[in-house]
Amino acid sequence: MRLGGRRFLLSFAIIGAAVFLALGISLPILKLTKFMFWTSEYSLLTTVEVLIRQGQTFLGVVVLLFSIVFPVVKLLYLLLVSTLPAAELKRHAKRLKAIEWIGKWSMHDVLVLALTIFFLKSQGVYDAASLPAVYFFTAAVVLMILSYAWLKTDLAATGGIGLEPEVPKRLSAVRNFLLSFLIIVATVFFALGIILPVIRFTTVYVWTNEHSIATIIWALYESSEYFLCAVVFAVSIFFPFLKLFYLLTLVTSPDLSPEFRRRSISTMEWLGRYSMTDVMVLALMIFYVNSSGYTEAVVMPGVYFFAASALITMLAYGWANTVPSRPAGLDAQRVASPIEAAPPAGAVVTLPTNPGRRHRPLSKGGSFGPPVADAEPL
Repeated sequence: MRLGGRRFLLSFAIIGAAVFLALGISLPILKLTKFMFWTSEYSLLTTVEVLIRQGQTFLGVVVLLFSIVFPVVKLLYLLLVSTLPAAELKRHAKRLKAIEWIGKWSMHDVLVLALTIFFLKSQGVYDAASLPAVYFFTAAVVLMILSYAWLKTDLAATGGIGLEPEVPKRLSAVRNFLLSFLIIVATVFFALGIILPVIRFTTVYVWTNEHSIATIIWALYESSEYFLCAVVFAVSIFFPFLKLFYLLTLVTSPDLSPEFRRRSISTMEWLGRYSMTDVMVLALMIFYVNSSGYTEAVVMPGVYFFAASALITMLAYGWANTVPSRPAGLDAQRVASPIEAAPPAGAVVTLPTNPGRRHRPLSKGGSFGPPVADAEPL
């Protein structure tokens, strides 16, 4: 990477992202006003803490991973890539690419927070408003995205990561079977996660209501919340189903061209990056509903089935994408260089595996014959 202004701006962007990320995680990110008098402010850290304290350990861990851990790992990845020399980057390219995948969830909790605020406002119970920490967190995510795009361009120009495309090899039969089995299990869990109840509300310790993802979408449609209904349907049903169908097609079609397979994997990455969105929305919604004091919300088995489906799909995608690969120009070189013809009869051929007698002429038939004695001097 060239020194000077671009390097200074890159370092400045990474430092700014670190500062904004720290502020976005620690400062209050949402303010709830109940009955125009009682207000409560929550940050990402306090949300995770209260969820775990209330016994919602699974949801607390999900929010912790996607809202705090993944952005921090992405920031450390950017810092590592910006300081390592090109030779080290090329040697650790596969490991760095695995860490790079984590950064695809960067804007995840910004979308989740927007959906949660929209949902709470539509219910009329709270007046929800975002606080400056939202803008700090969004600024940190944008700076990390710009820094990574800048780094990737410079590394490709200087011979670093991503300079030589790779073509995945054909999957073995056993690997195809295991991947197909994982995808089928993920599909079954996905169907159960949509149909089974995911949340239960208990009001004044007497009245209970259970809702699944399908019934929530239908209720939003009946209440004329078309925008929220379309967003939840897209990220909860349409995108996960399309990713499962896409992945199963790629696994069961080994004769696809490498270029089409590469583009399909990129499409699946885009489709699957919001797979856990509704789990995050349910986590924050349960937290804020429980804070009201008169309504209790608990998760139901549908959440675990849906989360298991998303995680199994991610595992299958990662396994299918880590097939040993070879440089793209290798096949072209093999085709361009024809097989060398056999040397003519009587020619001397070097045999490095026979150190006792390295030179043996070919017989007239073109095959190796018995050793020929040296000609006697005249």
